[in-house]
Amino acid sequence: MEYIKIADHDGLIVLRDHKGNKASFDFLEMAVVDSREYAALLEVDTNEVVILEIAEDKDGIEKYRMIESDETFNRVVTVFESLFDED
Repeated sequence: MEYIKIADHDGLIVLRDHKGNKASFDFLEMAVVDSREYAALLEVDTNEVVILEIAEDKDGIEKYRMIESDETFNRVVTVFESLFDED
């Protein structure tokens, strides 16, 4: 699944999915793993943490994508766990 960032205000990010549904997230942390950027976000309505890959499309529009590979997801989670343990 892919989301487009439609708003960003004081650490609150609003994303829209391909169906037009909007969700608000608190930005928690960003990490770079294997030269790709990932964001840990806290969904405001559910209090669930999600980790999404950040990328730009050919038009320069920032998109947030689900991590499809389990192996990549596990590496990214390990990096975020170490970042959160430092806090």
